[in-house]
Amino acid sequence: MPEPIIFYDLMQKRTQDMSDSEQCWSGNTLKTRFALNIKGLPYRTEWVKFADVGPKMKSLGVGPPQPGPIPYTIPTIVDPSTQALVNDSFAIAQYLDKTYPDTPALVPPGTAALQVSFINKLLMPLLFAALATLCQPVFERGCIDDADRAHYRKTREAFFGKPLEDVMKAGEEGMNETCRTLREGLDGMAKYAKAAGGDLVFIGKEEPWFVDTAIAAALTFMIKACGKEHALSKVILQHEWASRLLEQFEKWA
Repeated sequence: MPEPIIFYDLMQKRTQDMSDSEQCWSGNTLKTRFALNIKGLPYRTEWVKFADVGPKMKSLGVGPPQPGPIPYTIPTIVDPSTQALVNDSFAIAQYLDKTYPDTPALVPPGTAALQVSFINKLLMPLLFAALATLCQPVFERGCIDDADRAHYRKTREAFFGKPLEDVMKAGEEGMNETCRTLREGLDGMAKYAKAAGGDLVFIGKEEPWFVDTAIAAALTFMIKACGKEHALSKVILQHEWASRLLEQFEKWA
């Protein structure tokens, strides 16, 4: 058994009895948590606050920084067995496939371009449509202290080009349209899954691919950030295909 991989995940406000599975809520880092659990690889979680992501990634040697207001992001892993430092969930999935070939493949040969295209064309538009709506719950749940709140405000206001309060207001006012976009997007992704045959829920057919982890991570993030009674969460939980997909991923949470 390899030495446990170190997995850098985004912290949220937590109670003492919260498990790591309950604590994990970021749509980015959930992809890697799902990947590690699907593969059955040992790992331990290092929790990082919003404001500490940049300094921590710099200290690890992650780089170069991305252009824009949010230069450093997670997930990141450090694999003591190979001394590898890998940032970005897709790169991590490819690394794990290559390094641990006896585990389930998340990016089977010949599928990388297809999976990236699916995510960019079908999943990302849903996330962008929901960004404004998600700002307030993420601010309330994910910001641990004043440093976090200042960091989140600065980076998100730079990203949206307007005060955070205006973003939150726009998200509330556009809720019905966001829910409609989400519902239509889920219908579109469900058609791809059903095209694989029968009652399959994975885009990867019998076994989940990376794209399936990305979808499940995004939907889980929305539900965890907003709460199950939120309008966005209800769209997801009441959607036949999406709810079945999340049920499948419960064992890998």
